[in-house]
Amino acid sequence: MEHVRLLHGKAAEQIMFCFFTHGYLTVTEIESLLYRNQKNTQENQSIRGILERLYHSDFISVADTSQKPSNHVNDKLQLHVSFPECLEKTLWTVDFQNMNRSVCELECVKLVTRTLRDTDARILQYVHRHERALRGSNTSVLASSLSTHFLETDGLSHAEVTQSLESLKMRSYLAGAPGDQGSGGVHLNTELVTNTTHHQIVYTIVKQRFGETACRLFRLLLNSPQLEQKQISELAMIPLKDCREILGKLLKHEYVRLQEVARTTDHAPSRTNYLWKVHLPSVIVRIQLELQATYQNLESRLHEELRKENASSCASVFHACVDPRDQSETLSSAKRGLRTSVEKLELSLLRLDKMMIVFSS
Repeated sequence: MEHVRLLHGKAAEQIMFCFFTHGYLTVTEIESLLYRNQKNTQENQSIRGILERLYHSDFISVADTSQKPSNHVNDKLQLHVSFPECLEKTLWTVDFQNMNRSVCELECVKLVTRTLRDTDARILQYVHRHERALRGSNTSVLASSLSTHFLETDGLSHAEVTQSLESLKMRSYLAGAPGDQGSGGVHLNTELVTNTTHHQIVYTIVKQRFGETACRLFRLLLNSPQLEQKQISELAMIPLKDCREILGKLLKHEYVRLQEVARTTDHAPSRTNYLWKVHLPSVIVRIQLELQATYQNLESRLHEELRKENASSCASVFHACVDPRDQSETLSSAKRGLRTSVEKLELSLLRLDKMMIVFSS
């Protein structure tokens, strides 16, 4: 819901909430839920405009009530042409698969922009936001429109915008749009943005769990072909004993893989090569499982803390009724401690949720 509000505003968030609570809705039913049958032409037109934006952003789709398979792309192109006419009798629902992909993409862009200069970050966010709005019409974001927008809003000159665009293109975050040769059109390299975000988060997790040296070994194995332990020790410039210990920990938690290549048929250890490597998709699956387990654990703890908080509140009310003159500082202190624990758990769950979204694509 937070991402819907950021992309399309508070009214779109309210409409999406209606879909989450009711499943399938027509425009008339949405109007009834939001405005309780109060007829307002301006508000009704606003709903139609928001639905069209949500549709072209892949947050909602037309409910398929028939048993025949349909071509989603062709249906979408046809609907785009006759959107106002077919709106009244259309049954809409949430397109969870495309919505999750869209939210994941937005979260990845936000994380990548934290590593960029302020101007580069704003331009990348602008391109992404307008690509979402123009999705389905095959229209790229023109460099001229970027210059005009940032000159009016931030006072950036054409040279500054051009320099940022070149920097983003050099890092491959932006690329020329297909079919727009010579027009200066650019589009977001979504695959690179997603991969960069995955790498950043995985590096952070490895560093926090196993230390800086383990993160260096992990990066080395991720960016290199299969290596033997001695090669890893030399390239990472750490003692062989420490290298063996760190690789053992990473192997135990399934962050690296070990492959045995026997030089003879008897598979003798002295005549076998032991090659280490990182398979990133498997590491991401492992991290997803760990995040889910952590989320469930924190959620259980949160429910327990909320139960204790409710019990403490009831005890405070009872104590005040029995002896109104006694302020019961002990109970008040306990309530504040419980409230602090609840807030910390809620914040941790929110952070975990954002991280799980990034790996949902």
